[in-house]
Amino acid sequence: MISLTYNTATGAVALAQPAIIKPGNSVPVVLTFSAAPGTVNGLQLALVDNSTPRVLQAFLDVSGWNAESSTVFTGALDVSGALVTYMAERAATSLNLQLTVQLDGVKIDLPDLSLTVQPQGIPTDPSSTPGPIFYTATQSDGRYALLTVAGQYRIQSDGSFQLWNAAQSKWHTLAINGAAGVEVLTIGAGES
Repeated sequence: MISLTYNTATGAVALAQPAIIKPGNSVPVVLTFSAAPGTVNGLQLALVDNSTPRVLQAFLDVSGWNAESSTVFTGALDVSGALVTYMAERAATSLNLQLTVQLDGVKIDLPDLSLTVQPQGIPTDPSSTPGPIFYTATQSDGRYALLTVAGQYRIQSDGSFQLWNAAQSKWHTLAINGAAGVEVLTIGAGES
């Protein structure tokens, strides 16, 4: 499930909890506004990769959303098409979630959110699968690569540690160098 919160006072959007999804049929999506936002003219949700230009992997169009109340909207992100092909030979991968809202006739493209997509062979809850589970080397490495926690920090597949800079909407790599007692903390340039 992808659970999003939208703060109507600040216009900020966040994942309500870390999201890990897998290609397949569809993923439930819940968008909760902190207060009634006025007239919601449209909602769109796109899942895109990190290539240049970005490639659409999954999409939830305007017609796919249901208003459960004045503050809660639900839908289902179809992850059965391009995402299945994209993930066929990949380990866990961090993709970008792009939410566009149209409130009172004004279209707002919100900053990307990062979520992890696991290959189909990896259960999101290993305890739910009876019997032994055997992974390929790529899948095994992928279970621990690209861990993103609450959209605030993540660990990349190369082992680097990154923090989210909300002001720049970018990830920054942290590194520590130097001999004992004279360590230096370095913050790398921002990346999407």
